[in-house]
Amino acid sequence: EAHTQILTANLDASYVFIHEWKHLSADKLTEFKNRRNQYENGFIQILKLGENEGVFNEVDGKFVVITILSTLNATIEWYKPNGTLTPKQVAQKLSDFILNGLLNTKK
Repeated sequence: EAHTQILTANLDASYVFIHEWKHLSADKLTEFKNRRNQYENGFIQILKLGENEGVFNEVDGKFVVITILSTLNATIEWYKPNGTLTPKQVAQKLSDFILNGLLNTKK
């Protein structure tokens, strides 16, 4: 939810952050990549913990994290502050889909 809240709080700034980081100076780019890697590694640790507890299937953590973050970050392309969904509702719908996918667990 926090990731979505941050993105939707300022769509213009989020757009620049997501799309323009490649144009940072060498020092700032290195710092950006280090922080991004730390953030991604936090997600990977959550996945590993879930795997160890039997909550999640074993997966390629890096691939899953990139997929999740790409999905979350794409919110800035379609989210409208005056639309029908609040940031919290968007976060809930994305979370539900990411965690439950398309599987019919009611069979």
